[in-house]
Amino acid sequence: VPHLKQEFGEEFEVVTTRHYIICTNASPAYARWCGAMFERLMGAFRTHWRTRKLDLHDPKLPLVAIVFADAKQFAKFATKDAGPAIAGAKGYYSIRTNRMVLYDLTADGKSKPATTPAAVNRKLAASPFNVATVVHEATHQIAFNCGMHTRYADNPLWLSEGMAMYFETPDLSSRSGWRTVGKVNVARLTRFHDYVQKRRKANALVSLLSSNSRFAASETAEDAYAESWALTFFLIKTRRKEYVDYLNRLSKKTALIWDKLDSKLKTFRASFGDDLELLDRRFLQYTGRLGKR
Repeated sequence: VPHLKQEFGEEFEVVTTRHYIICTNASPAYARWCGAMFERLMGAFRTHWRTRKLDLHDPKLPLVAIVFADAKQFAKFATKDAGPAIAGAKGYYSIRTNRMVLYDLTADGKSKPATTPAAVNRKLAASPFNVATVVHEATHQIAFNCGMHTRYADNPLWLSEGMAMYFETPDLSSRSGWRTVGKVNVARLTRFHDYVQKRRKANALVSLLSSNSRFAASETAEDAYAESWALTFFLIKTRRKEYVDYLNRLSKKTALIWDKLDSKLKTFRASFGDDLELLDRRFLQYTGRLGKR
């Protein structure tokens, strides 16, 4: 805690919860909201996978979140810490520092930031997409600290991003549970349905599983994210045992060892079988039945 004060200055307060250290110059009400939301997500994440026979553990150290008072301060810090491309985001998780970096989403520049718990909830309920972004980054941090992913390992991006999107349906009405885990992510589903019209059936699944390149190109990134959510949703709902086996295999990856060209595909086939064409057909049938919502 002292080193955070030293790094960010005396105007920053430190709020602690069971699993988190939140260093912030936002309002105390917003800091408390973040702490409560993070803890609910942590509990929901652990419970969800425990009931599906995946053994995760508590973080070995408290998880750090930096919460700035507004978007301008966030952008200035993010540009130096993670690069200018991140400056316009609502938040991010850094594998390098193992920190979440966020800002007060109620400080929209049009009105004063919320200063009471009720006002925070009221403002955020009007912008669930913004909250979903925070949940997405918090899920990344949990997954990398509870034994699901190994930091600095060659993790498939479709898997880590698909996992974060699977949890990014926030439950703003509950004070304790998280009833919306695994709910259809309408924005991602809609994007995927649009993408299916131009999807190259023969190569799309294999390219997603074997390479992270589609996430790196601006013209394909959004479709890759949508397909990653759809594939994650399909596998968890219809191939749960195989999916948990796959997660267990990936959790044993070694940091700083990069996969050979075809090993990502081999690992996937080891859990789900060799017939990827059949899996792809069933995947498209299943997501097609979900329909546009």
